[in-house]
Amino acid sequence: MPAVVIPPGIAHAFSLWAPAIPLPPDVVHVLEPGWLAMLLTLPIAMLVGAIMASLGTVFGDIWHWNRQ
Repeated sequence: MPAVVIPPGIAHAFSLWAPAIPLPPDVVHVLEPGWLAMLLTLPIAMLVGAIMASLGTVFGDIWHWNRQ
Protein backbone atom coordinates (compact mmCIF):
# COMPACT_ATOMS: atom_id res chain seq x y z
CA MET A 1 0.00 0.00 0.00
CA PRO A 2 2.78 2.54 0.72
CA ALA A 3 4.10 2.04 -2.82
CA VAL A 4 0.72 3.13 -4.17
CA VAL A 5 0.24 6.14 -1.88
CA ILE A 6 3.68 7.68 -1.24
CA PRO A 7 4.91 8.60 -4.77
CA PRO A 8 1.71 10.43 -5.78
CA GLY A 9 1.73 12.09 -2.35
CA ILE A 10 5.26 13.35 -2.93
CA ALA A 11 4.30 14.73 -6.34
CA HIS A 12 1.20 16.40 -4.91
CA ALA A 13 3.12 17.93 -1.98
CA PHE A 14 5.81 19.15 -4.34
CA SER A 15 3.23 20.79 -6.60
CA LEU A 16 1.59 22.50 -3.59
CA TRP A 17 4.79 23.70 -1.89
CA ALA A 18 6.64 24.76 -5.02
CA PRO A 19 4.07 25.76 -7.64
CA ALA A 20 6.61 27.97 -9.41
CA ILE A 21 8.63 24.87 -10.32
CA PRO A 22 6.53 22.88 -12.79
CA LEU A 23 6.91 19.13 -12.93
CA PRO A 24 7.72 17.76 -16.38
CA PRO A 25 4.90 15.68 -17.88
CA ASP A 26 6.97 12.49 -17.88
CA VAL A 27 7.65 12.83 -14.13
CA VAL A 28 3.96 13.34 -13.44
CA HIS A 29 3.15 10.30 -15.60
CA VAL A 30 5.69 8.12 -13.75
CA LEU A 31 4.45 9.19 -10.32
CA GLU A 32 0.79 8.55 -11.10
CA PRO A 33 -0.26 5.14 -9.79
CA GLY A 34 -1.44 2.91 -12.58
CA TRP A 35 -3.09 -0.29 -11.42
CA LEU A 36 -1.75 -2.38 -14.28
CA ALA A 37 1.78 -1.16 -13.67
CA MET A 38 1.41 -1.75 -9.92
CA LEU A 39 0.07 -5.26 -10.48
CA LEU A 40 3.13 -6.09 -12.57
CA THR A 41 5.92 -4.27 -10.75
CA LEU A 42 5.06 -4.73 -7.08
CA PRO A 43 5.18 -8.57 -7.09
CA ILE A 44 8.42 -8.47 -9.07
CA ALA A 45 9.92 -5.96 -6.63
CA MET A 46 8.80 -8.09 -3.68
CA LEU A 47 10.31 -11.20 -5.26
CA VAL A 48 13.61 -9.43 -5.90
CA GLY A 49 13.59 -8.15 -2.31
CA ALA A 50 13.00 -11.64 -0.93
CA ILE A 51 15.78 -13.10 -3.09
CA MET A 52 18.20 -10.36 -2.01
CA ALA A 53 17.29 -10.88 1.66
CA SER A 54 17.96 -14.62 1.41
CA LEU A 55 21.25 -14.00 -0.42
CA GLY A 56 22.22 -11.50 2.26
CA THR A 57 21.53 -14.12 4.90
CA VAL A 58 23.68 -16.70 3.11
CA PHE A 59 26.55 -14.29 2.51
CA GLY A 60 26.28 -13.01 6.08
CA ASP A 61 26.60 -16.56 7.38
CA ILE A 62 29.64 -17.16 5.16
CA TRP A 63 31.22 -13.92 6.39
CA HIS A 64 30.49 -14.88 10.02
CA TRP A 65 32.04 -18.33 9.55
CA ASN A 66 35.19 -16.79 8.07
CA ARG A 67 35.51 -14.30 10.94
CA GLN A 68 35.57 -17.03 13.60
